[in-house]
Amino acid sequence: MNLEINHKIQGDVFIISPVGELAGGPSFTKLILIIENDGLKKVVLNGAQINFIDSSGIGSIIDLFRTLHEKGCKLCLCELQQDVLDLLTMSGMDSFLPIYKTEMEAAGSM
Repeated sequence: MNLEINHKIQGDVFIISPVGELAGGPSFTKLILIIENDGLKKVVLNGAQINFIDSSGIGSIIDLFRTLHEKGCKLCLCELQQDVLDLLTMSGMDSFLPIYKTEMEAAGSM
């Protein structure tokens, strides 16, 4: 199970773009440090290239949300593949974590 995490800064928004399988482990720990160092408060997770997610991957996203929330940051998701979107919706994550169709829409919502 391989996961590559790309990131970029667009204006005042930090955009995370994981590529591959989101399953297990502290996938986003390094990114939280980068976000803290840059002082950014708006984070978008673009899921266009997440081709698999399991319960531990969902846990990683929840941990990311909690950590960022505690630091006064906002997190939203976008461009999720349909099966990933269905899983996150079934797990109820859409009730506390905004999900948008496009990266532009997500970044503009913050």
